[in-house]
Amino acid sequence: MSVLTDEGVMAVKNAACERLVEQRVEIKMKSKKINDCLNRFQVALPSLVTTGTGLLSSLGLSWRLEQLLLQRKRRNFERDLENENQGAGVYSASLKKHYILANYEWKEDILPEILDEHNVADILDPDILERCEELEREEGLRLKRGSCRRCFHDRWP
Repeated sequence: MSVLTDEGVMAVKNAACERLVEQRVEIKMKSKKINDCLNRFQVALPSLVTTGTGLLSSLGLSWRLEQLLLQRKRRNFERDLENENQGAGVYSASLKKHYILANYEWKEDILPEILDEHNVADILDPDILERCEELEREEGLRLKRGSCRRCFHDRWP
């Protein structure tokens, strides 16, 4: 071993580290705390199944039923559709296809969230149809009375 030429220095260092680790493991194994932990460990070695009997066969199901269950078609995911349609740059996933709406055709309707710098949700009113009918009834009553014509003529000559 030579410090000047670095011969054998790494071998001595590795041997010292191994002895230090062994010493620390021995100290931990001799402590009382390790006995509490050892009874929690269980080492299981799986055995190789060479007989060809699977879990379903052990349950008493036939080989044909087992094969049918194994060959069951798995669910198509967006990743599968993307790979079928020329990859990530070409296919874009439709997020609207999972919407649950009263009419199926409404899924592809375009409704912007912001229109003319206003939030559309602030403008939309769930009772708009009832209010429109009420306005039409009111307009019809005014036309019958003749008071509406005078209003329009005052504004627009």
